[in-house]
Amino acid sequence: MKRIALFLALAAGLLWGSTGPFVRILTAGGLDNVTIFFARVFIATIILFIAFMIKNRSLFKFRLKDIWIFLVYSCIATTGLNICYNVSIINMSLSFAAVLLALAPVYVVFLAYFLFKEKITAKKIICMLLAVFGCVLVSGFLESSGAMGYRPVHVMIGVLSGILYAVQVVFSRLSSEHGYKSFTLVFYCMLFATILLAPFSNWGAIGHYVQAAPLSHIGILIVHSLLAAVIPYICINTALAKAEAGICTILCAAGEPTAATLYGALFFAEIPSVLSLGGLILTVIALSLLLAPGRKKAHE
Repeated sequence: MKRIALFLALAAGLLWGSTGPFVRILTAGGLDNVTIFFARVFIATIILFIAFMIKNRSLFKFRLKDIWIFLVYSCIATTGLNICYNVSIINMSLSFAAVLLALAPVYVVFLAYFLFKEKITAKKIICMLLAVFGCVLVSGFLESSGAMGYRPVHVMIGVLSGILYAVQVVFSRLSSEHGYKSFTLVFYCMLFATILLAPFSNWGAIGHYVQAAPLSHIGILIVHSLLAAVIPYICINTALAKAEAGICTILCAAGEPTAATLYGALFFAEIPSVLSLGGLILTVIALSLLLAPGRKKAHE
């Protein structure tokens, strides 16, 4: 189960790496930052509601005394993270925005130490540094003199996305410790975010976007919601319930910039250099070291 959890954490990062192309496509279609995230969580809420009604209605249940966990996870951590990340994607390169988000393990490892008493071992620190440094190399940031031209406010917003992601991970762990399944957390996260953002979203822009090409644009909105919200949130929350928060976040953070770089090359002609490819190899090595304990225990 632990190996599956680690794979799910990595898969979540790879899926979140697809956010960039969708955000740029929808921005070009006339949707603003808040409206893009609103459309994502609104559709996700509908998809999860229908799935729960058909498969398992007990997933709707939660204790009112625990609502603060869902509210902080949704309205502060998830909403703040996604809006900040969207700003980064729009105003900076996909890879640089993803690298700033990838700093989340630095915060998570220490938060997990204070809140969950997870040990900060030398191996964990080394693996974390290797994974993050690999992400930096993959991004091409060390070779990009243009990155110095980014506005400081956008860089700080990118850093804030990593901090909020760390908070999200902590509250996901709290939800699991209170006995909630990942599906329940994700549904109320999407629902509360939808309610919060509805008054601030441009419904007219969504209508115009859909009317321009109903079939293809509705498809883009649905796929965007599935790949950037429903599936990765279920993956990461399931992983956090089965494995250590620090390791899960490192794996997820390693996957996202790598995927973002690949998507940047495919869709926006951001071709990776030799150093970037070296970063991919370094990231794979870091992930292998993180997975090694699971293999060892399996033989014991």
